This record gives sequence, structure tokens and C-alpha cells, in this order.
Amino acid sequence: MENREIFEYFIHKIKNSTQTILLNAQILKKVVERKNIPREKMTKMVDKLCQQSEKLYREVRDTGFYFREENVMEKFDFHCLINDIIEDFQGFIAKRSLHIKTEYDLMIGKIDQDKLKVATVLENILKNSIEASYNNGDIIFSTKKVGEFIMVKIINFGAEISKEIRKKIFKPMITTKSSGSGFGLAISKRFIDDIKGEIKVNSSDQQTEFIITFPIDLESYEKIIDSRR
Repeated sequence: MENREIFEYFIHKIKNSTQTILLNAQILKKVVERKNIPREKMTKMVDKLCQQSEKLYREVRDTGFYFREENVMEKFDFHCLINDIIEDFQGFIAKRSLHIKTEYDLMIGKIDQDKLKVATVLENILKNSIEASYNNGDIIFSTKKVGEFIMVKIINFGAEISKEIRKKIFKPMITTKSSGSGFGLAISKRFIDDIKGEIKVNSSDQQTEFIITFPIDLESYEKIIDSRR
């Protein structure tokens, strides 16, 4: 799909979300102007507006993320980043009564990469894994140093992703969720390509695993690649 079509798709989704928020804000305004409004009704309407605003924010954010090409290098502690991401999802994790099991390779310390792109990939995959998991289940988040690369596996034990979906799962607007935009995994694939890595998915009726690999030091890796040309 061409970038113009993707951009037009995002504009369409953002327009729809904006119209919905505006409509509900107008209804809320009328409700507020009345007297003796039940607190429960007010709370529900405010919650709905917050949910719609959050959805719009994600759509705008994803639009910018999808077209971001340049890498911004930064040294950071990789496992601290993962811990922060897991902490950010704690509310979602607790709501589903899930258990996150971490298996870290302690040989991995600070890495030199585009932190935003790495974080975005891990966030998107973890979010997908949480949504795909059965309640009270486990998610395994493991890391391993493989030469000059990091290998990350995020495993959930939810329903199998069909072979047909797996073939195109990293393409824009492909989603297995009724509320999904279909861009989380597409953005992840683009970002992994940007940082010279690889992402793939394996799925069965037992488990689904996303395997992500990328260089520990992107600039050094790019110099090695350039020297071989």
C-alpha cells in the first residue's frame, strides 16, 4: 500500500474519532447545564470521552510513528526499559489477572540503539500478547545475547493466529481485533527494519511467540555492513 493511501486512511479514522468526541462533548455540555444530574451518569459520560480521546491520541501518534524514518541513537539500559514497559501495562495486566515472567540474559547491559523505536516495538508486541492471552494466563518475556545481537521472545498462551493471518500480520491494517487499527505490528516491522533487525511470529494451538532480533550497537553494525560492500 502506498504512503498516500495509508495517510488518507489515518485521516479518515482521525476525522471519525474527532466527530464522535465532539458529539459526546456537546451532549455532556447539555447534561452539565441541567440540575440534579446523577453522579453516576456524569462519570460514565466523562469516562467515555476519556476513552475516545485516548483512541484519537493513539491514532495521531501512530500516524507520526509510521512515517518516522531517521534513527536517533541513544545508550540505555535494555532491561530497565523492559521493566518500565511492563510497569506501564500493570493496570491492563492486573485487569486480565495475567502473570508476566521475565527471563533476562544478564550479559546484556546498556545498548546503543534508537530507544523510541525499540520501546515502540516491545510495547506493541506486549500489548498484542496481553490482548491475545486468556485470563489468568502467563506471558513470558525473555532476552538473550546472540553474538552482536539481542534476541527477544514474547510468548503468550492464547488462541492460535491462523496461517493466513500470519502471512500478512506485519502489513498495515491487518488486525485480529475488532477495535484494532492494524498499524501496531506494521509500525513494529518498519521500525525493526530501520534498526537492521528482524521480527517474526510462530503460532500454534499451544502458544504464540514473537521473536525480535536487532544489533546491540547499531552504529557499529552499520559500519561493519558498509565495510563489506
